[in-house]
Amino acid sequence: MTKCFFYFLLLLTFYSCSQDTNTCLQPIEASLRLGTYKYADTSHKDSLLPNPMIKVIGDSIKTWVQNQKNSSKFALTLNPKADSTKYTFQIDAAISTFDTIVFYYTRSLHFVSVACGYTYYFTLNKVTSTHHDLDSVSINNFNVTDNATIEHVKLFY
Repeated sequence: MTKCFFYFLLLLTFYSCSQDTNTCLQPIEASLRLGTYKYADTSHKDSLLPNPMIKVIGDSIKTWVQNQKNSSKFALTLNPKADSTKYTFQIDAAISTFDTIVFYYTRSLHFVSVACGYTYYFTLNKVTSTHHDLDSVSINNFNVTDNATIEHVKLFY
């Protein structure tokens, strides 16, 4: 009987030493959201692109390609180890022309929770681009956080 009690106590000790898994149930990566617009007289119209392609250039954390057919809204990642991230943007992947867009920003470390840890939030300083297909670029909201409802940058073509 004491032997069973000893094994039970030993099992209980090992069970109490096991680590609980802290599951992070919320998104922690802040994404830069952008929309494409076409000038229509004096108003700006949200415009679906038939076959757009966005690729990251350089030493970003993720080598990343986004190819969404018939889309006008995109979510991009910014490099938390650099002060800028560069992308190529094609309005139509079937056409060989593309524009280069560079996002310049400052980074700030943000505590999410014990389970999720830390993430980076960004403050956009400026955006530059070439103008092969794009007419202009404007910053709509400078603060890039985990809020998925905010559009940060507007691309006009």
